[in-house]
Amino acid sequence: VPGEDYDFFAFPKISDGVADAAVGPVDGLVISANSANIEGAEKFLAFMVSDVGVQTAWAEAQGALSANVNVDPSSYNAVMQKAASTVADAEAFAFNYDLATPPPVAEVGLSMFARFIDDPSQAAEILEQAASDTEA
Repeated sequence: VPGEDYDFFAFPKISDGVADAAVGPVDGLVISANSANIEGAEKFLAFMVSDVGVQTAWAEAQGALSANVNVDPSSYNAVMQKAASTVADAEAFAFNYDLATPPPVAEVGLSMFARFIDDPSQAAEILEQAASDTEA
């Protein structure tokens, strides 16, 4: 049960002066360059993202926030409402690092983050190793 069996919390602020940013994935709809009816596909996608009823049903079905800001937040469960509030209040939105970089680079970076969390005093060495590993 959302809000009872699991919940949402915003990542805590680590450093003053650093803008609050929400981080998460972004789902997308695309049209093939070889589509038989590009104009029709464009109209369909415009409808899919602009119709509040469609976006509400889509968000409820997939359990994710809608990209359409006109979706009534009361349609979200308690956990999604907290997430929506955090995203709305954030000064910036960043895409997940591991999904935004090529897999070999993501692997190096995620390893680097884990090492840094274990021992922040080794930051310079960790960065040097990560740079070396990504060049390889």
